[in-house]
Order: sequence, then C-alpha cells, then structure tokens
Amino acid sequence: MARPKKSAVETAKKEEVKKQETVATVEAEEVKAESPAAPTFTEEQVKAMIAEAVAKATAEATAALKAQQAPQIVQITADTEKVHFLWQAEVSPENVYEIGPNGMYGRIVGKTGSFYVPKSDLSRVMDSMFRYCLEKRWIIAVDGLTDEEREAYGVNYREGEILDKRGFAKMVELGNDILDIYPKLCAGHREMVAKRYHEAYQEKSMYVTREIVVALNDMSKKFGSKDGDFADIIDAMNAADLNH
Repeated sequence: MARPKKSAVETAKKEEVKKQETVATVEAEEVKAESPAAPTFTEEQVKAMIAEAVAKATAEATAALKAQQAPQIVQITADTEKVHFLWQAEVSPENVYEIGPNGMYGRIVGKTGSFYVPKSDLSRVMDSMFRYCLEKRWIIAVDGLTDEEREAYGVNYREGEILDKRGFAKMVELGNDILDIYPKLCAGHREMVAKRYHEAYQEKSMYVTREIVVALNDMSKKFGSKDGDFADIIDAMNAADLNH
C-alpha cells in the first residue's frame, strides 16, 4: 500500500488539533455558563455597606473600651476581716477617687463616702496617694484595725482631732460651736474648715459672721499661720464695710 503523502498527514494533524481546540472552547464556555455571575452593586448600596461596617466596628471598639475602663469591684464576703474607711475631703462634688488599682475596691464621688478593704489586701491600696489622704485625715480608718496597726499606719487619732460626719457636713452651720471644735482638730481638718468658710463667704452665707471668723483667725495663728488662715475673709469684710 502506498504511503499517504506528507501534505495529507500534516493536514490530518491540523484537523485533529483544530478539533481538540474546538472541544476545549466548548467546555470552557459551558463552565463559564455554569459559574454564577459576580454580583454588582449600585453606588448607594456600596455606601450603605461601608456605613454599616464602620458602625459595627465603632460599636465593637466602644464596647471594648468600656470593658477596659470599668472598675473591677471585689466582692467581700461577710466573714472576711475588713477595714472600714470614711472619706471626708473638701474637694469638688465631681471629684472621683478610686480605691485600689482601677478602682477595684470601689470609687468615691464628691466630698464624702465610705468603703471597705479586706485587711489582707491593705497593701494593694496603700499607694502614695492613699497614704497622703490618711495623713491629711481625708481618709479616716473607722474600724477593723488593732491599736498596733493604727500606730503603724499613723491613724491612732487623738480625741477631737477629726470632724465627725455632722461636723464635716455642717462646719459653717455649727455657728459658735466651731470655736470649741477647731482648736482640737488636726492640721488637715483645720484646713478643711478654712476652705469651707472661704467658700461659704463667697456664697454670702449668713453663718459666716465677723465675730466667728476673727476668732478662728486668731486660733489659726497659734498653729503657725503668720497672718491667719481666715485673714483674706476679714480683709474682704473690711473692704465691703468701706464700700457701704
């Protein structure tokens, strides 16, 4: 049998390759037809999706921040040996004082408050600020310490050196009674009385009289104040009298 010519063989190969290419093209088109078309969005839809994503991220970030800022409050059981403290300080009504790291034993807002600390955890609250407040008698150890512990912490108070709750709340309203209380007070509480009287005078309180202020000023000189802690109130009173 005669061999096919070379041109015929080449022709057959070309036809086979073309046939395979055709099959591959058809299969690719079928796959493309079966694949879902990529979704398209309008500009408004894209903006809405971005806004939703931003709002969600913002809400999650805010929640995480609040969780970090929230104080860890320690629950103290009834049988835990604890120390009772009283906060009395002539500070702003909006002042916030946190007890312990991140306020884990509570927080005091304003001038007065009360809190408890387990005796075994006292070292966790005794930072420099806490010790300063103890020294100034802004923080008062009410109960829970032995005499030896009071001596160690410097809270073995002398009789009359700290204002009780009524005295602290009504310093100015006590009238002449403050003249019996003031000389016995510690330095920190004498400072509180002076500050309260200054504020009361600015507010034109009827309880701030010249007689009481002069007497308090004379007493304050005996504790080392050169001109007296109430001298500027007296000066203001004198100036007011001249203007009238």
